[in-house]
Amino acid sequence: MILDVFGFMGVACYVLGYGLLQTGVLNGNGYIYAFFNMFGAAFTLISLTGAFNLWSALIQLFFLTFSVIGTIRVFIQTRNLRFSDEEKALLSAKFQSLSLLAGRKLLNHGEWINLQKGDAITTQGEQVRGLYFLAEGSANVQVDGIEITQIGAGEFIGELTCMSEDPASATVTAARVGRAFLLGREALSNLSTIDSEIAASLTVGMHGDVSSKLKRANQVKVEGQNGARGAAASAA
Repeated sequence: MILDVFGFMGVACYVLGYGLLQTGVLNGNGYIYAFFNMFGAAFTLISLTGAFNLWSALIQLFFLTFSVIGTIRVFIQTRNLRFSDEEKALLSAKFQSLSLLAGRKLLNHGEWINLQKGDAITTQGEQVRGLYFLAEGSANVQVDGIEITQIGAGEFIGELTCMSEDPASATVTAARVGRAFLLGREALSNLSTIDSEIAASLTVGMHGDVSSKLKRANQVKVEGQNGARGAAASAA
């Protein structure tokens, strides 16, 4: 009976780990997925002591061995990784789901730039350089020369067109001295093609930013309409 419990636990570890991997909750470059496979193999091996099967035992041994190797590999690759405070802030704000290795890879493909007041980040009608993350400062957004909103620290700039050939829909200029992280168009394309983990995280992050900006724009529009109605009522 107890061996059946170990068998059930082994299957549960395999299935749960694989399910979390395929649904994007886990990534294959971290410790957790390796641990699921490691414990799954170990529990299954224990269950086989009651009804031994050589080929099944060999499969579990291979899973256990390679899971241990994978765990050691991740440890070796991540133990010397270092992140600055602004890099940590960027990953925490927009890429929480990334493993340390994937986060380091993403950061290595971009560059930090200093912004002075009045610097053009994007220009309406022109192709954007890539995806910006505004780490410090703020920026004004203008459409046809009319300021429509302001972007604060912690937000993306250029997320609507950075992955396409479409021109920027607005001109964004630094409102004051600041700092931003830029992932160029070529780097974005390469990362999205060769690394599914980063591609998924970029998609989630950009969609989240677009959604929040649309909600904010709608709120401003509603407040403006209410203000206009109030002014009209007062005049009447």
